Amino acid sequence: MPKVVINADDFGISGNINLGILEAARAGKINAISLISCGRFFLNHLDELKATGKDLGIHLTITQEIPLTEPESVPSIVDGSGRFLSMEGFLKRYFRGKVDPMHVYMEWKNQIIHLLRHGIPPTHMNSHQHLHILPKTLMVAKRLKREFGIRYMRFEPLEPWRLFFRIPKKLPFMLTKAMATLMKVLIIPSETDHPFIGVGFSGGKMDLKALKEVLTNIRSFSFFELNLHPGFNTGAGVDSYVHWRFDWESDLRLLFDKSFHSLLTEFHLTPCSFEGL
Repeated sequence: MPKVVINADDFGISGNINLGILEAARAGKINAISLISCGRFFLNHLDELKATGKDLGIHLTITQEIPLTEPESVPSIVDGSGRFLSMEGFLKRYFRGKVDPMHVYMEWKNQIIHLLRHGIPPTHMNSHQHLHILPKTLMVAKRLKREFGIRYMRFEPLEPWRLFFRIPKKLPFMLTKAMATLMKVLIIPSETDHPFIGVGFSGGKMDLKALKEVLTNIRSFSFFELNLHPGFNTGAGVDSYVHWRFDWESDLRLLFDKSFHSLLTEFHLTPCSFEGL
């Protein structure tokens, strides 16, 4: 039977998201969590999260947060105040050829090291807003995957194109979907560069009807990742991300919905951790 890793993204960017992920982890509703080690709230409830025993991985980040590297050492990926750019700002700079891949490498390496310094060897890797899938950043991600011996890396989103019209900031995410499709043609992914469901459902847009459609039409895989963004819609740090227009509580409710888990059973999917694959 195919296996599915139910993963929660974005631990570290706000207190409300940390608490939602922690609640889902303690209840056994998720198998893995992706952490933003440069996030302002990375240390909040971190020990409690580690105590759940869930798989913990790195959510490589290059937008919106503050770099761990000195900004003057990575000028091509920060703004005048030393912060990362917005997703749109980064993409504009990237496609103008103004992003130095070495700056991305330095920062992402520091994010992995920061995770390790807090006693977390990452079981998997992916990136905030799926920006590791661009050609130059993908080469950086693959290099780091080899250097740190991280086995699993999110690669190909499985949602059909039309689902991307439902989410906030749809155009940048549709671009990353297109790049993932192109990169699969140009660069043959390894068996651990795995497919996933989640980008087209970002912002609390995942519902059982649409998820069933995706599960019905995807190809057969030995495993894939099902990614959600659980959290609470109010709390510390949410002000920095209110412009996303996300409904984190929708994903949290879905994880606790018996119909969600019945749907996985209907498709003979076995929830599993990355370590258990």
